[in-house]
Amino acid sequence: MKKLFTVVLAVMVTGSVFAIDFTKWNSSVEDSKWLFNAGVGYGLGISVPVSAEYLLPVDFPIGVLVEVTPSFIGSSFWLNALAGVNYHPDFGLENMDLYFGVKLGYAYYSYMGTEMNMNTLQLEEKRFGSGAFGFGTHIGFSYYFTDKFGVNVKVGYPTYISASAALKL
Repeated sequence: MKKLFTVVLAVMVTGSVFAIDFTKWNSSVEDSKWLFNAGVGYGLGISVPVSAEYLLPVDFPIGVLVEVTPSFIGSSFWLNALAGVNYHPDFGLENMDLYFGVKLGYAYYSYMGTEMNMNTLQLEEKRFGSGAFGFGTHIGFSYYFTDKFGVNVKVGYPTYISASAALKL
């Protein structure tokens, strides 16, 4: 009985995957050119992710994305400026856009620390900072209440989870 259940479940999941059209645009964003998100999140501290995405006018559901995310925790500050791509396949969901993407760019980190002043032999507080290659990945979900406005929830890295207002033009 267990084997029969496993086989039936495998057939249903496989059939469901093949029923999704991975080359067709999601109907909730199909007629849009731009998607904007701005909200709050948590990742490397409290973050304020802001993104703009241009949906490419091609027969494949992909958009190019620019995202800027400042994050704060205590006296530390992170800034991620990333560009990437999002993939928006059609899952057949009304007013909902389920997507995923990857991002690359620049990450900057700054924090307060102490340093020995060799002239006075005193410890002094100083801000230190460093920048490097940054990357990210995410899975997001937008629900549109109207033709233009909705909400967005995204999980990934460097912002682990965020909730945003979503606007499409």
